[in-house]
Amino acid sequence: MKASYSVADAAFIIELPESHIRGWLQRAVLNFGSRTLTRRIVFNERDLRCLAVMRELVAHGLSPNIAAVKASFIVDRARDHALVAVVSLDPGRSPMLIPGDGLDLSGHAVVTVALAPMWAEIKQRIRELKK
Repeated sequence: MKASYSVADAAFIIELPESHIRGWLQRAVLNFGSRTLTRRIVFNERDLRCLAVMRELVAHGLSPNIAAVKASFIVDRARDHALVAVVSLDPGRSPMLIPGDGLDLSGHAVVTVALAPMWAEIKQRIRELKK
């Protein structure tokens, strides 16, 4: 059985206020997570990664709706590879994944998110949660 994490656990792991996650859930922004038989929402590790990427995209100005879709796209394609996600602030453009030592895109209207450090931090916070 895969590990599952509550909203409170997810908030701790990805360092995001629980109220943000609950707000996104209420507005049906999240396209990840699942409900238990008792209707509680739980997240797996993929979902935590999506939330972490979404957090970064929202922090850079994308709306939560667009950020959720792009976060899922990024996580599903990147898997465990040490890539950088390059996301245009134009909602009509798809994210691109490049190697961590790829292009210098500073000065362009894009958001870059280094995924490997983010994945490592999620694993570390999960270990801390289990203590």
